[in-house]
Amino acid sequence: MNNYFLKNNKKIKNLILLVSWSLVAVFLIFHHAMWRDEVRNFMLAIGTTSRIHLLGNPHPFLMYKIEQFFYWITDSYQVLPISSFFISFLTLFIVIFISPFNFKIKMMMAFGYPLLYEYTVMCRNYGVSALLMLTLPLVMNNKKYKYILSGPILFFLANTNVHSSLIVLAFSCLWPLNAWYQNGKKWTDDTRKTVMNSMVGILGFCVCFGTIYPTRYDLAAVRPIKIAFNHDFYFFQHLTFYDFKDYIFSYLGHGPLSKSVYKILSIISYLSIALSTLMLWGDVFLFSVTILVMVGLSVFFYVVYPGEYRHQALWIMLVFALAWMKKNNVQAVHKKTINNIGVASFYTMLGIQCLLSLLLSFHELIEPNSRSKEFY
Repeated sequence: MNNYFLKNNKKIKNLILLVSWSLVAVFLIFHHAMWRDEVRNFMLAIGTTSRIHLLGNPHPFLMYKIEQFFYWITDSYQVLPISSFFISFLTLFIVIFISPFNFKIKMMMAFGYPLLYEYTVMCRNYGVSALLMLTLPLVMNNKKYKYILSGPILFFLANTNVHSSLIVLAFSCLWPLNAWYQNGKKWTDDTRKTVMNSMVGILGFCVCFGTIYPTRYDLAAVRPIKIAFNHDFYFFQHLTFYDFKDYIFSYLGHGPLSKSVYKILSIISYLSIALSTLMLWGDVFLFSVTILVMVGLSVFFYVVYPGEYRHQALWIMLVFALAWMKKNNVQAVHKKTINNIGVASFYTMLGIQCLLSLLLSFHELIEPNSRSKEFY
């Protein structure tokens, strides 16, 4: 009877999922030792160091203002975990209660490594990126607010981090072209409004670039971010079994078997990332955005700055957001076989993130990330 009730009451299932995620996230937050970057950014936000460091800092302004606002309310350093949890809670609420996906995808998004740990426990700006990215399809699919809020969301998204600004640039450049084409290659009211909102997004990219470059603050001044082909090319490696390598070799040894297993799993995981774009096949605009972003970020990670997990996981948030937009696009052409390959690949990619979460999210219970744990 209870199983039947749960299966047929989506709101209760969703509420249980949100509460479960909240309990696990709060538990992990209480065991988290803050990193130097988390504290440094907070010190900048509340003005205990010179505000001039906000210029030339590799992180744009938005997160500093959010932390400053919460600190003004709480007057406590606890604003870091509180604000991070609050932002991720809003993101999960959108994913679980508002997004049009099935319960399995919602559960994998909730307990995947990005939203359970990297964007929640770690008090960084990437959680804000996830929130804004998943708010965008809400607005884009609402005729009343589409041309009122899309531009501001794109502007603020561009000023969360450099990677999000590149996503915004790609989206903002292709959106007007799509609107122009969809309106019979004519300058209609819809095209004009789209161009205006896109220009706000591009302005956000310019503001981001203007505030972070030339990079001159702290570690970035010691190791300046510059165009230099001195990084190995690994296509979104941290979203794959790359971080499982030591676990696989520790269980299977370092012989041919373990190497073969690792190579096979790596191929599967890389394919899942690339083929997840096929979810969007049938919508020229959304599919083009994913391809452009995938290529653009890959080049950025190779040429400019090698991405860590938190940077690369923004790809998952983007695919989720664009797939949401496609679900509500009545003009999209659905190619069942191709789309199903994309969906299966997306499931596989999310499944890998859940495995990563299982192995990595609880590591601070054994060994803290930072020696700051010694001081409290």
